[in-house]
Amino acid sequence: MDWIGGVLLCFFLLLGILVGLRKLLYMILGDNSGTLCLTLYFCGHVENAEQQLRSALEELRWMEGRRKKILLCIDDGMDEETRRICRCFARDYPVCRIVTPQELPSAKTAIL
Repeated sequence: MDWIGGVLLCFFLLLGILVGLRKLLYMILGDNSGTLCLTLYFCGHVENAEQQLRSALEELRWMEGRRKKILLCIDDGMDEETRRICRCFARDYPVCRIVTPQELPSAKTAIL
């Protein structure tokens, strides 16, 4: 039974080394130019708006690279409660921006 533990230990040790090497190589050779933009589309009343915003923010944080990251919330007729949640979130997290579909082309050029 001791050899099973040794094999598992070696497996996880090698896995950790490979993941570390992958991250190191990505930091050195990865493309860190440009802007990474994640968009959320809100229309009407969205019951889980805060959950969607927090999930998208975490997804941005986990994306590799050092490039600029932006969370873009598209307001296509949100109700007042959803708009308030988005405004509070944008105030607390500067990476989050709220735009209407009409402002989207100018927001894209401002981001890039």
